[in-house]
Amino acid sequence: MAVRPDNEAGVVAALGDASTPVRIRGGGTSAVAAPEGALDLALDGLTGLVEHRPADLIARARAGTPLHEIAASLAPHGQRLPVAAWDRDARGTIGGLFAAGADGLRARLGFRARDILLGARAVLGNGDLVTVGANVVKSVAGFDVPKVLVGSRGTLAALTEVTFRVEAVPESTATVGFEFDDLDPVLDRARAAWSLSLAPSAVVVVAEAGRYRAAALLEGPRQAVTAAVDDAATLGLHRFAEDGSEQALSDERWVAATALDASPPPSPLTRITGRSGDAPMDAHRMVIDVARGRFTAWVDGHAPPPPPLTPLFERVRVAFDPTGRFLAGRGYGAR
Repeated sequence: MAVRPDNEAGVVAALGDASTPVRIRGGGTSAVAAPEGALDLALDGLTGLVEHRPADLIARARAGTPLHEIAASLAPHGQRLPVAAWDRDARGTIGGLFAAGADGLRARLGFRARDILLGARAVLGNGDLVTVGANVVKSVAGFDVPKVLVGSRGTLAALTEVTFRVEAVPESTATVGFEFDDLDPVLDRARAAWSLSLAPSAVVVVAEAGRYRAAALLEGPRQAVTAAVDDAATLGLHRFAEDGSEQALSDERWVAATALDASPPPSPLTRITGRSGDAPMDAHRMVIDVARGRFTAWVDGHAPPPPPLTPLFERVRVAFDPTGRFLAGRGYGAR
């Protein structure tokens, strides 16, 4: 059975009346389908930007609001989301971004999904509506519960509204990189990118069809970006794309790398993730997020079973959902 409420009261009613397990989803960008007999609770009907305080760099929106609508609302004020989650077919939602912990590849330390979520309204498995966090950047009231919800993928609560930080659009952007048919020199260039005069917003290594590519995204004041591009050239990193209204992140290299990091592969390939030191050299396609030391790859074979929850995660899950109403799906411990 599928339910798609268009307001918060509808979510409360759906969960309060539910007699079966519940699978929560947003726009369906990376959701796992609800099994037979479960309630498919779609939250993409809860839309709209509730509040935007440009001077405070804060916005508040209903969880089902599409990411492209958020971007369109922020752009006239010269602002944007600090993260850039992959948005397949313009279906990604702001609630889904936080529920999936979908940073994308442009996520500097301190500006990832868990860092920019300030507060939230959510419905627990028994139908109780709760409010956590605050609508200000600095708050010391109680536990930082919003952090727990980021990446929980609907295993703890159904997000209905989120309050988050935004940032100014950088004055200038540039993508620099290096391509070769051997991984070691490409990794060397990727490491060298961190010594630039301007710290990159992202550094990745992409492998496909026997070629390897290091790419670093530079964002900031025009003079600083120009100086960093000049520095990069001395390290063998050359500019990939000219700056423009679409931003360097819209360059096909970043879009492809982000899509690989977030999307399921075509059959019969399997998507796997892990520490960059364990990256499989025989992968069909692969992206290494150098900043996090993680890789995502498409490989032959079947998907491995999700690892069991750690004792800490299990305690958190039981605290939020003691009756086990929410299905695990790709939630905590099952990413």
